[in-house]
Amino acid sequence: DDDDDDDDTVHRDQLPESIALLEKSESEKQRGNALYQEGSFDMARVCYERALTILDTPPLVCTPSANRASVPLRTNLASTLLNLGEDALALRQCDLALHTDATCVKALYRRSLVYQRRGLYRAAMSDLDKALALLGDGGKGSADIKAALDACEDALLEQNDAGPDAMEELRAEASAKAAKQGGKGDYAAASDDADAGNSAGESSTSHFATKAARKFLEQVVADARHEYSSKGHCDARVMLRHPHSHDGALSASEGDDGTTESTTPTHGVGRINIEHAFSTAQSLDECLCFVRGQHVLTSADAVAFVVRKRDVLYPKVWWASADWPFAVGEGTEDDNGTVDEADAAVDGVFVEVEERDTGRRASVFLLADHATKELGEPIALSEDCSLLAGESRILV
Repeated sequence: DDDDDDDDTVHRDQLPESIALLEKSESEKQRGNALYQEGSFDMARVCYERALTILDTPPLVCTPSANRASVPLRTNLASTLLNLGEDALALRQCDLALHTDATCVKALYRRSLVYQRRGLYRAAMSDLDKALALLGDGGKGSADIKAALDACEDALLEQNDAGPDAMEELRAEASAKAAKQGGKGDYAAASDDADAGNSAGESSTSHFATKAARKFLEQVVADARHEYSSKGHCDARVMLRHPHSHDGALSASEGDDGTTESTTPTHGVGRINIEHAFSTAQSLDECLCFVRGQHVLTSADAVAFVVRKRDVLYPKVWWASADWPFAVGEGTEDDNGTVDEADAAVDGVFVEVEERDTGRRASVFLLADHATKELGEPIALSEDCSLLAGESRILV
């Protein structure tokens, strides 16, 4: 549910423009439902994909209402794709629906249908068990789920499970087809060739699969340097690169965990503010859960985290790194809690980018010059300086 604002600030999804977009998206969904019932699956697919695109339009994009509306659209699209024989793309839509709402029974059930078609009966049974637990024995649809579980058990008695290799092939197929379809109802993978390095640290970024990811890092670095020179500080934020985006600016609103979200889609880049995200382990975990739950994340092909070093209270990744390029003494507090003065004297901004296609991350540090109030050129950091080294992928 949306947070209550004591100052009567209107949430972006309550603005008249957002309400109109939601109604337009719902209209496309209802049109798709009617076409589905007629058996016109190709046309229904177009309507569902169009409805999802509308949800990515400012000022509605990246709001709780857009996130909620995206889930049934994706499960309907998944069912349509199953009828069209597009198993891999149906799997992708179920994954994305569950990414936004992990309790979506329809997504679990329809993903199990994909697994069954591919002989992945154990994976299918796992999803069916989860769905049944959410519904309860007497819940609507529980009989169908129990029947599907029995069918999987019978199939396993007659043949072996297809196994992890088949699962890997299925997910590779899903990623390839999602990229090929050009962003309809999903992200569109960049097609730039992986050539030529960049100024944001060759050793840190040359392993990116696309030039677009490296250019994105350059863009985020330039944005951080400009903000620091203008304001004397740099707000902690997540930046999203979208291959296909709408123009316009979004006002800020508060997320369910106290983070604020705002988006300024300039050249396909959106922004979510994450103040205090790196203050504690719990704050970081809540921040990542919030970011992963945003529908708008599904259309991004790269994500960047930007945070000032003095605001990183957890994890202090540089303390354990032998490759940190600055002398920081022992890199720890003593028994009395005294701050390491050499470490405190070094300030600047971390920028870390994750690429969807490969899941690879690259990190750079921009050293702050207190005299000029400028950030220096980006310095490539080793993997053990990664802000999210211990975290799973942001983009799935």
